[in-house]
Amino acid sequence: MLILMECRPIYNEAYFSQITTAILDHYLDLVRSEKEKEALVLLNDLIKYFRQICLNVEFSFWQDKEKDKWGLRNVKLRHSRVIIYVGLLFLILNSSKKRSEKINYLKSNIHLSPLEKIYSVYEDNIDYNFERVMGAYNNFLQKVQNNNVRNELKKLTYNDRYCNDDYVQLKINSDFLQSELTRFIMDNRNNWTSKIIEYLFF
Repeated sequence: MLILMECRPIYNEAYFSQITTAILDHYLDLVRSEKEKEALVLLNDLIKYFRQICLNVEFSFWQDKEKDKWGLRNVKLRHSRVIIYVGLLFLILNSSKKRSEKINYLKSNIHLSPLEKIYSVYEDNIDYNFERVMGAYNNFLQKVQNNNVRNELKKLTYNDRYCNDDYVQLKINSDFLQSELTRFIMDNRNNWTSKIIEYLFF
């Protein structure tokens, strides 16, 4: 799943492309034989993968919430992990409007970085608010690149989280990011098939 979500080859690009194509071919086998089908198998595994990351963070929290770098892990989950997830999620959603070209669409865009995936879907739906996503993600990167902030977040306990200004700012930032991504889905849901939107919930 990570190969489809965020990986870039540092060498042997042809082999990497071959692997990526083989993975997509596996996931899109039913779509190939029935053009009206959506990339449901891929969507299900993507959602399952992201939820597994959430469960892993939750499990670590309950194991020892005082010592497991909870603050930093939580901040990363709410920013970088969300971006990685949404990049592929948006491609799958947007592929539904491509009808018989959805396989080619996914294959031609799968090598984009997560942010590039999101940007391309914003552009394809004539939505000019991508700078909201980019701005929130830049805020996150600026914070976590600061060693002092990272060290404080590593030591931060759950009960004291709102006593730390950096955590509070990052929590507000992640709320804004998630709100914008949700807005984009809701505002553009009529551009995609009702079936793919229903699959998000059921």
